[in-house]
Amino acid sequence: MAMNNLDLTAATKLVSDFHNTLTAHNTSAKQATGAYEMASRKALYKTLGEAYGSSLQLVADPELLGQVCAHFGVKPPAEGENPHSAVGRMFWRKKQGDEYVPDKSAWKYGKGFRAAQALKWTAKDYAAKLETYEFEVTGKDGKVKKLKGHIALEACDTALHGNPEADFTAQEHIAAQRWLASTQTPKAEFVADLGVSPEHGQMVGLVAQWDAERSSWVVRDVHASEHDRAWALIAKGVLTRFKEWREVKALTAQDALLDKEIPDDLPSLLALLDEQNRSVRARETAKVITEKLALAAEPKSVDQAA
Repeated sequence: MAMNNLDLTAATKLVSDFHNTLTAHNTSAKQATGAYEMASRKALYKTLGEAYGSSLQLVADPELLGQVCAHFGVKPPAEGENPHSAVGRMFWRKKQGDEYVPDKSAWKYGKGFRAAQALKWTAKDYAAKLETYEFEVTGKDGKVKKLKGHIALEACDTALHGNPEADFTAQEHIAAQRWLASTQTPKAEFVADLGVSPEHGQMVGLVAQWDAERSSWVVRDVHASEHDRAWALIAKGVLTRFKEWREVKALTAQDALLDKEIPDDLPSLLALLDEQNRSVRARETAKVITEKLALAAEPKSVDQAA
């Protein structure tokens, strides 16, 4: 275990104190306009420096971090995950119904903290260094762009550790497309020459016109022949339905792994509790389902089979 003077009470107070600090900062930021924008940014960097110092203390002791996460009802760091992201989930949150959920800021500030730690920044000099920090990235067009401030720190983290969240999002889109093709009943089927040379699974966007005399839809033209453009037209709705299906499958799969004979002895019960709760394990199972579905072998086309 890492050397750390924090106990659970002190650690939970760190989080609660930051919630108060963040509330005060947000109140001041809403009132700041015009000439006060510079001061508002400096205040933000100062607030982030305080959060960074607290995050360094919390991630130094993974066992304690897990306990604090449990106290605030937040998912602890998964294996290989940026531990600062778990702290961010506790620090930056918003009320949704009767519970708190992580705000989108949690992820980006977690990335910034991990990069700052790699750069060996201290909590004391965090704000000053962030004010002048720059990082160069090369765009898809091959041009080099110089980033400044926190977005530069995020880019540094991506350069050091990759972007698994973006990679998983891409896998999720592929998995949803394969789920759509393999499990969902098509609205209609027809064979026609649309002027494209499709591969298995390719999508196109069609423009159809209702013909009252025939009582049928008549395809008039291809609206989007590129797969990504066609997929973008329906992606949001399909992804929502896919995630709902995946959640049910994940919970079912996790239930199948549970031992129906609950142990009676204290060590075994504590070990079972230490595995985290069912919903957290199910989320990990959902991730595995997505990855396997995205990487599954494509069926061969008629030409390939021949």
